[in-house]
Formats: sequence, C-alpha cells, structure tokens
Amino acid sequence: MYQRHHRLPVGRFMLICCAIVVIIVGVTFAAMRTQQNLLTGSTLTSASASLLMNKQSIGTFQNELSGFTFTGVEPGGPALPAAGHSLFLYNNGSTNLSVDIQVNPERLEYSEQANLSHIMLQIDVPGRGETISYALSDLIDSYQTGQRRLLPVWLEAGGYEQLQFRMSISSDPAYDLMTEPISLTNLDIILTGVSA
Repeated sequence: MYQRHHRLPVGRFMLICCAIVVIIVGVTFAAMRTQQNLLTGSTLTSASASLLMNKQSIGTFQNELSGFTFTGVEPGGPALPAAGHSLFLYNNGSTNLSVDIQVNPERLEYSEQANLSHIMLQIDVPGRGETISYALSDLIDSYQTGQRRLLPVWLEAGGYEQLQFRMSISSDPAYDLMTEPISLTNLDIILTGVSA
C-alpha cells in the first residue's frame, strides 16, 4: 500500500503539469490569431478579344468582308497581284492578340487539275517586313484539325496592322500538259485573333 500512495502524488503532479501545458498552448494559440479581415465588393471583368478588318486603312472595320480576286496566276510564276490585296486588321479588344489563319473548305470549289498543296497563299506584313506563305492544303488541314497557323502579327489592344495577300502556284510537271486553267471559287479565309 505504501507504493500506491507514493504513485498517487506523482500522478496528480503529471495531471497538473499537463493541464498547465494545455492552458499555455491554448492561450498562446489564441494570442497568435487576429480578427478576420474582410475584402468586400470585389468584381471580375475579363479582357475582351475583338479582331476587326477593313480593306482600307480608314472607314468601318467589320468581322466579315467579301474576298479577293486573284487572276493571271501561272504555275511557276510570281505571286499575284504584284502589289497584293491589302487588308487592315484592328484589335478592338482590351487584350493583345496574335492572329491565326485557316481556310474553311466547306464552300470551296476548284478545278480537277488544281493541286491544293501547290497553291500558295502569301501574306506580307509590310509594317514588320515579314512574309509568310502557306499551301492551301495546310490551311484547310488547320481548319479541320484546329492546328494553329500563325501570321507574323502581334496586335496590341487598339492596334492596327496591314496585311497584303498574294497567290502563287508552284511549278509542277503535271501543269505543263494542262489545257484548262486552274480555278478556285468560294475560298473562305478565316483570320482569328487569339489572346497572347
């Protein structure tokens, strides 16, 4: 029994020590927290992306225009027209844009001898001194697969850029035997601004 009484004061001592530690930790934790801070009335407005175009540098910019007519283009010859068809792009949104190009083939009609991998759309960006060419087959593939075909254009919000379009047909021995001209109609060129 003597040992039993001896353990009882040690147990009380341990219990009191634990209670003191719990109280100290609780007080310390409470002292380390602050009141809640509140940020009220927050709003979010996303940036807007809006690409418009016009065939002239002045006037009304729109999101749809009639296409260009390319005539006299010969296999192996220069891209025509020599001066190019001008198109002016305007970033009417609030975010910077890069520009993708595609061709929608749904309405495209072309002569039997036209090889779309040999018909090139050349786009000049005079303000940047850059030129890029894409085969029509690549631009159609881009439309069908969603693969991006970028133009060398970077439009800041409120910015303008001039493009010049030309067409050419690369040389191919099969064209030497042609008796009918190569023709394309309803060529729908799609330009899409993508926030950058």
